[in-house]
Amino acid sequence: MKPKLVFLLLLSVVIISCKKTTIVDVAPSNSGKLIYKLTDDAGKGLPGVAISLFAYEGVYSDYQILLDKQVTDVNGQIDFGDLNPDKYLIRADSVKVNDLTYVVHEYVEVSVAATTRREVKATDFSAQLTITVRSYNDEKPMKSVGVMVVPTNKIYNEYTTASNSKIADYKGVTNSSGLIKIKIPCYKQYKIYLYDLVTNSGYRIHDVFDFFLEKDEKANSIMRISP
Repeated sequence: MKPKLVFLLLLSVVIISCKKTTIVDVAPSNSGKLIYKLTDDAGKGLPGVAISLFAYEGVYSDYQILLDKQVTDVNGQIDFGDLNPDKYLIRADSVKVNDLTYVVHEYVEVSVAATTRREVKATDFSAQLTITVRSYNDEKPMKSVGVMVVPTNKIYNEYTTASNSKIADYKGVTNSSGLIKIKIPCYKQYKIYLYDLVTNSGYRIHDVFDFFLEKDEKANSIMRISP
């Protein structure tokens, strides 16, 4: 009887030792997700736009670390997947809407164990520039002056009314007070070209500026001209 009892005890030990136990350490996620969508004015997604994701190095830092770069899908959307909870810089340099090129540049916060969904209109990345044109000789307001806002990165050797007309982001005319208000894409470098509507000749501008405006910025400038 004793040998049989010993055998049964040994058998039970062998069976128990053959069972495999897996211990799973279930911990809460320390990452978050970012889904970013670009649209036009009507809310329709903009496909095929290259968007870069940078680590946040501070607003005034000239050094940015590129983490990811993707192209928006047919719905104008990108899923950047799992990210550490932090602030990130989103940038897209060539977003085409209504024949204008916009620069998207903004900071987005990603939180722990959460999905951040950000949907923006490309045209929201605009600024307002108000220009007053006056005569260099007597300071009188100059009405009916042709105005073009030209991206400096598109200007090459030729700088004429005809050449600038092909590349300008904006074309307009000053009112009776010599004033014009312009809404233009922001985060771009611009030159202002002024010309005579009758002769198409460019005016000599005595107050020469390059403009670089941030999102929602409103700037005012006085420009004095002579033939």
